[in-house]
Amino acid sequence: MRKYREGTNREQLTFLPRSVEEYVPADDTVRYVDSLVEEFDLIAIESEYSHLGRPGFNPRTLVKLLLYGKIRGVRSSM
Repeated sequence: MRKYREGTNREQLTFLPRSVEEYVPADDTVRYVDSLVEEFDLIAIESEYSHLGRPGFNPRTLVKLLLYGKIRGVRSSM
C-alpha cells in the first residue's frame, strides 16, 4: 500500500495548456516555495505517519500549501 495520497503529475499532458507547469510563470512565488520545501528535512514528521488505514496526504505537500498560504495572506476558515 502507498504511504501517501498522490497528487496529479504536474508534467502530465492536458488539453490546453499542454501541462499544469505551463499555468505558473517561471518567476512565481509558488515555484520558490516548491523548491525551498523540497530542501527541508521532514523525516521527523514523515516517521509519525501511521501505516494503518487510508494513506494520508504527503507532509511535504501540506508544508508547501501552508507556507504558500501564509506568504499570500490566506487565512484558515476557522
